[in-house]
Amino acid sequence: MPLSEETGAQPECVNHAWNFFRNELGSPRFICAPMVSQSELPYRLVLRRSGCDLCYTPMLHSGDYAGADAESRIRQGFSTCAEDRPLIVQFAATEPEEFLEAALAVQDHCDAVDLNLGCPQPAALKGGWGGSLMDEENWHVAEAIVRRASSSPILRVPVTCKIRIFSDDRKTLRFAKMIQDAGCSP
Repeated sequence: MPLSEETGAQPECVNHAWNFFRNELGSPRFICAPMVSQSELPYRLVLRRSGCDLCYTPMLHSGDYAGADAESRIRQGFSTCAEDRPLIVQFAATEPEEFLEAALAVQDHCDAVDLNLGCPQPAALKGGWGGSLMDEENWHVAEAIVRRASSSPILRVPVTCKIRIFSDDRKTLRFAKMIQDAGCSP
C-alpha cells in the first residue's frame, strides 16, 4: 500500500501488520504452508526442530469444527502444544458465523486464524469454499466472512487469508483490497 500522500506515513493497517509480523510472529523467515494430510502436529514439530519459524495447521472445515468437542477437534486434525508456536490455524468456510465460532474455539492456541480462499481442489470448488470464494460472484461471501470475524469484539487474533493470484493483476489487487478493507490483516 502506498504511503499517505498527505503525511508520507504508512496507513495504520500496514503498521499494525508489520508489528504483528515482527512482534507476534517473530519475523519468520521459514514458513510451512498448510498441506493436506501433512501439517498435523508431529510434522510441524519436526519442521520446527529443523528451523521452520512459523507453521500452519492443515485446513479445517469451520462448519464441522464450530461446536465440536475437544476429542472431535483432534480427530479433525487440530492439536498443538507449547513448542508449536507461532501457529496459524487455517479454516475453509462458507458461513461467517461458523468461521467466527471456529476461530473463537482456537484463539487461545494460535497466533492468527486464516481463511482459505485459494484451495483449487474439486471438492472445494463444488462445496463453495476455498478457491470458489475467489469467483467474482462469491466475493461478497469472502468479504462477509472476513468482516464478521475481524469485527468481533471477542476474537483476539488477527484474520489472514490465503489467496491465489489472478491472471489479471488489477483483479488480484481489487480482491486483496476488498478483503483488507473487510478486516483481513495485510
